[in-house]
Amino acid sequence: MRNNLLLIASLLLVGVMSTSVSATEIHPVKGNWYLFDVDEVVSLSGGTEWIDAQNDELLGYSGDGSALTFSFSLTNSALLNLVDAGLAGDVFTLLINGINYTSSTVAASSAAYVGIDLDAAWVASEFSRLSVLLAPGDYTVTGFLKQSAADEYGSPYLATVGGLKIVDVDESGIFALFGIGAFMLLFNRQKWRIAAAFSGKGVEK
Repeated sequence: MRNNLLLIASLLLVGVMSTSVSATEIHPVKGNWYLFDVDEVVSLSGGTEWIDAQNDELLGYSGDGSALTFSFSLTNSALLNLVDAGLAGDVFTLLINGINYTSSTVAASSAAYVGIDLDAAWVASEFSRLSVLLAPGDYTVTGFLKQSAADEYGSPYLATVGGLKIVDVDESGIFALFGIGAFMLLFNRQKWRIAAAFSGKGVEK
């Protein structure tokens, strides 16, 4: 009897351990929004990390509450866009190859709602967003909830949905922006030198 109990306990422990390390890996295609959820009730860990709570066989979502990881490779520079959806007020921290980034600050209490219309959320100022320029290379992206939307009493919901999208960028446009920035820096520096030279001479009487 004791041996049977030990066997059952061992099997339960293995089940718990395998559940705790369960994860869903998504390989996003450029130009498409990919949903992630946050819900401490649904999450296998009971935390507020990005989880897989959707059911979409085509995109690879299994809807089991496991931690969600986005993995992809870039041969050209691209923008990684992130936006909150559902009810406005959430702010996210994401890790790109282990480096922390935080989406824009917004008020936790808001009546703005877009459901899972990520394009609508992207253009609405009430929703937190982030855009990161990435160089060619291999990337792994995960995230978690930094600030939760709150109800009228200030209580956080700790449940939301958001989206991630990779967008191609025109590298010639990037270099042009860098060139304009460098020109403006040199121009302002030269203007400062001229002003300093004149102020040093003073006005002759």
